[in-house]
Amino acid sequence: MSDPVESFKRYQKHWLWVAFICIWLVFVSGVFGEKGRSPGLLQAFRLKSLLKNKKRELASLEDQVKELSVRVDKLTKDPVTQQKVIREVLGYAAEDEIVFDFHENSLRTLHRQ
Repeated sequence: MSDPVESFKRYQKHWLWVAFICIWLVFVSGVFGEKGRSPGLLQAFRLKSLLKNKKRELASLEDQVKELSVRVDKLTKDPVTQQKVIREVLGYAAEDEIVFDFHENSLRTLHRQ
């Protein structure tokens, strides 16, 4: 039969290791947040996901910048594009053009006359 003191010491040793591992897991998991030194695994996974989303957003914004820079180049250098934008945005017409205005406001004034 085994000695109860020896058995208790062995049990106590295992219990200490289990307690140490549990405490270590609590600190590594990031339960305490900023109070602990380590940010924790949970926060690391969240930050990794956030980084992935931000990289995707950055790529999308870089594509938009490229498209807008092409448009700026056309607006500054291409006279056909300049004329098109002037006509669309400012409503100007060339000397030899006739402009028909079919907006609601202009139709209302025609019906009143």
